[in-house]
Amino acid sequence: MKAFGRTGIMDINIHVYWGVKDIDKSDASMWDAHYIGEVLWDDSFDLYPKDAQMSLVNFCQELRSEKASHIVLDSKASCWIDTFENWYKLKNKIKSDKSIWPLEPTQFKTELNEFVKNSREGKNLVNENKLGFKNDVLIFI
Repeated sequence: MKAFGRTGIMDINIHVYWGVKDIDKSDASMWDAHYIGEVLWDDSFDLYPKDAQMSLVNFCQELRSEKASHIVLDSKASCWIDTFENWYKLKNKIKSDKSIWPLEPTQFKTELNEFVKNSREGKNLVNENKLGFKNDVLIFI
C-alpha cells in the first residue's frame, strides 16, 4: 500500500463568520459565482459577554487541536482574536503566556474598538472583512 505525501494536497482557506442570519438570494443568479445575495445581519449577535468571548477562544483552540487535524492542515488556524490578544498584551506590557480571556464586556468593547482604529493589524482585519462594525458596535466576525 502506498502512502500519499503532501504533494497534491490543495490548501483551501475556509472563513467562518458569526453575526449573519441569512442571505437573501432573491436577486442572485445561480450562474454568478461572485454575487450570492445580500447578507441579512443577526441583530442578536453579541460577542461582548464573557461566555461569547470564551466560545470563540475555545473554537479557535479546538481548530488547532488533534481532534481537528483531519480538517485543519498542520494545525494552521488563523483566528483574529489571537492577534487582538497579542496587541492587548503588548499595549499593556503583559509578558505572561497566560490567556487574558475573558475580559469584562465593556472593557472588551473599548479595547476592540481601539485595536481596530489604532493598530495596523486591527485596521487590516476590518479592511479584509474579518471584523465588521456599525456605529462602533461589532456586528460580525
